[in-house]
Amino acid sequence: FGLGVVPGPGFSFGADHESILLFELDAPTETLEAASAHYRSALLTVALGILVGKADGGLQPAERLSLEGMVANANGVTENERRRLSADLRWLELRPVALASLRRKLAAIPHEERAQIADLLVGLASAGGSHERTEVALLERIYRQLNLDPERLYAGLHKATAANQDDEPVRL
Repeated sequence: FGLGVVPGPGFSFGADHESILLFELDAPTETLEAASAHYRSALLTVALGILVGKADGGLQPAERLSLEGMVANANGVTENERRRLSADLRWLELRPVALASLRRKLAAIPHEERAQIADLLVGLASAGGSHERTEVALLERIYRQLNLDPERLYAGLHKATAANQDDEPVRL
């Protein structure tokens, strides 16, 4: 039929299956392609991004744009996987997963990829121009689960804050 389903078998975190989200594939297909490693990594990043973005109560427009950019720029995914990621983003915004449920998946990520994901999450938290306490606390938990140095988090937040302040006029 040329339609995909979220959550889909082999593509989701085993969340609520009482409701589904349909999305258009690039062409009708007879078989379901297996989720690639690139897709699984991008999906995990989007799921974490939703948690960070909603940590202060809801996604801000700049955070949503940042998440949409993550989907649009996900490396190594097929066109159908990109479409699925876009649907996943909408799904996860309505039904975010708990950080604890991602622990095993986070532990399986190679170290160099962990740093890339963490940097994307800091960028997302910085998208609105400020860092809410709840976002920073969640980022600290994510960094611990990724086994990354918390100083990397604080340096990234400081760098993002300094970059945002450079855009502001200086009052003398």
